[in-house]
Amino acid sequence: MSNKHHPPLVHLHYHRPPDQKQIYQQYLIAEEAGAHVTLSIDLTIETPARIKNQTVLETGSKIIWFTFPNTWHDIGLFHRSDGTFTGIYANIITPIKQLSPFVWETTDLFLDVWINSKKEFFVLDEDEFTQAKSNKWISSTTASNAISESKFLTDGYLDGTWPPPFIFEWNLARALQLLK
Repeated sequence: MSNKHHPPLVHLHYHRPPDQKQIYQQYLIAEEAGAHVTLSIDLTIETPARIKNQTVLETGSKIIWFTFPNTWHDIGLFHRSDGTFTGIYANIITPIKQLSPFVWETTDLFLDVWINSKKEFFVLDEDEFTQAKSNKWISSTTASNAISESKFLTDGYLDGTWPPPFIFEWNLARALQLLK
């Protein structure tokens, strides 16, 4: 008889203004370099996610997430269902609130950053961000923080200080090994 002991599941309460709410479940597989490292598996996606004409997520995709306390973004290493690495995604969000050790919440701030497998850098969803600001779905202070974070990530990418080097020590094989 197999006695599998999976790492704990984090329940991430994710709010996307004005009124979308989802709960994502991710395995907490490590804590290192000041980050919580979680793994999303068994994703079910109605329509494959595409960025710059490339399918980056689909049903069966896996994502290694890095969440940092008191930080206005998280980082995901995206993989298609066959395990192919598609890129690095940074979601600009409100800092994670830990309601309990395994129940977290955050709010999406619309702006995202994408680094594809060719190491090309893009800021995404600026139109959605502009709409959220004009509809007052996010406060002017929160919008200002999102813009600052986007600039911080862009500048860090350009000067080679972002993303943090330790994330490149992670790959899907290492993450999946920690589920066993």
